[in-house]
Amino acid sequence: MQTAIGGMPVTRFAFQFSRAETQVSTPVTDVLRAEGRERMSEVLAAIGRGEAPLTVHPKECAYCGFKAAGWCPGVNDKAE
Repeated sequence: MQTAIGGMPVTRFAFQFSRAETQVSTPVTDVLRAEGRERMSEVLAAIGRGEAPLTVHPKECAYCGFKAAGWCPGVNDKAE
């Protein structure tokens, strides 16, 4: 797998937090790529069947596209 920008294989993924002057990173391997593709395929198939899994992390609901679209069964008409 190669990036569209550099044309080189991705070997590391990182989040850079500039205010905290901190970087959190992890290596990217062929095994991790394959696992990610498989997991994404499973999630997309579930969404296609109307079985999209809900998060186990309630704080994620603040940013969820399901909430914004009203797809989450926990969202009512008055939800922000």
